Amino acid sequence: MSATFSILDQESHLPAASRAALEQAVAEKNSSLNYPVLSEGASGGLLGALSSLLSGGSAQPRLHSKDLDASRAALSLLPLDTTLSVDTHTPIVYLAEGAEDFGAFGALTRANVSKLARIIVPSRAAKDKLLAACPYPSESIQIIPAPLSQSPSRTRAPRDLSDKTLHVLLVARESKPKALAMALRAVEEASQKRTIELSIAAPESMHATPVPPLGSSSSVTWIEDSAVQLGSEESTALLIAQDLLLVPDGAGEKELVLYALACGVPVVGQRHEDIASLPRRDRSGWLYLPEMTEAKMAKHMLELSPAQINEASAWALKDSAERYSYTAWASSVLELLNSLG
Repeated sequence: MSATFSILDQESHLPAASRAALEQAVAEKNSSLNYPVLSEGASGGLLGALSSLLSGGSAQPRLHSKDLDASRAALSLLPLDTTLSVDTHTPIVYLAEGAEDFGAFGALTRANVSKLARIIVPSRAAKDKLLAACPYPSESIQIIPAPLSQSPSRTRAPRDLSDKTLHVLLVARESKPKALAMALRAVEEASQKRTIELSIAAPESMHATPVPPLGSSSSVTWIEDSAVQLGSEESTALLIAQDLLLVPDGAGEKELVLYALACGVPVVGQRHEDIASLPRRDRSGWLYLPEMTEAKMAKHMLELSPAQINEASAWALKDSAERYSYTAWASSVLELLNSLG
C-alpha cells in the first residue's frame, strides 16, 4: 500500500548516502518521501507570545502543517525546539545521531518529550545515556545502528589454512600510551609459541617506542598512521591483509572497528561502550572488561586457527552487510516509520 513519509531536515544534516538509501527503500515500497517547507515565525496565540518573550523575541523555524499532515510518519533531524513546536497528529520520530544530542533532551519536560512517537539512537550505550538524561519511556527508544560512513572497496579473502602465521594490526594513539604497552605485552606472550607479524600504525613520534623481545620468528613493522585514512585504498589494503585488529582501548574507536568488520577483519580488545555492540560476540569479535583484555588478547592470538579466523571474517562481512550498511539502516528506519502510521 502506497504511503507518504516526511523528512524534517532544515540544514541537510542527513548524509547524502542515508538520504539516497531511504529514497530507494521507500521507492521499493511504492511510496514517497516528502520534504515539508520550513518558514520563520513564532507560534500564534498566548503560547506563541510567551514563547517569543522567553526566547528574547527570536523567530523559530516552523513547519507548514498541511505539508506534514499528509504523511504517515515523519523522521526529524531538526533542533528539538523546532520539532516540538509542530502542531500535527503525524507521528514524529527524532533521529539522535550521537550522545552529543542528549544534553538538549535533559532540559525537556515529560510532557514535551511525549510528543515524540519514537527516538532513534545508534547503540545500547547511547540509549542508556539518553535514559539517564531524559524522562522518556525506554520502550519508545529504538536502537538502529548508524551505517558506516566509509565503505571499503575490497574485503579480506580467506587465508590459506596451511599458513599458521598470524597477521595483526594495531592502531596506536599518542593519547593512549598504556594501550600500546598492553598490546605489546600481549603480542610478546603469544609470540613465544606462535609466529606473529604485528603492524603498528602510529604517528612517527611513537615509532621509537621500545618493543619487548618477541619470539624468534615474529616481527613488528611500524607504519605511519596516515596509512589508516578510512575509505582510502591504502587503508583498505592494509586491513584486508590482517587476521585480527587489536583494540586495547575501545574509547573513540567506533569508526575503526566498523571499518575493520566491513573489511572482514575480526576484532579483539576492550569492551568499551563505544564499540561493545559492534562485533557479534564470539563470532566476529571478542571484547572484554579492561582487567581481562590483555590476557584475552594474548590467548586469542595464540589459539585462533586459520579456519576459525576465516569463519570470524565471514561473520564480520555478513554482519556489516546486514547491520551496518546504508541499506540495512534505511530498511529499519522505514519499517519503524511505517509501523506508526
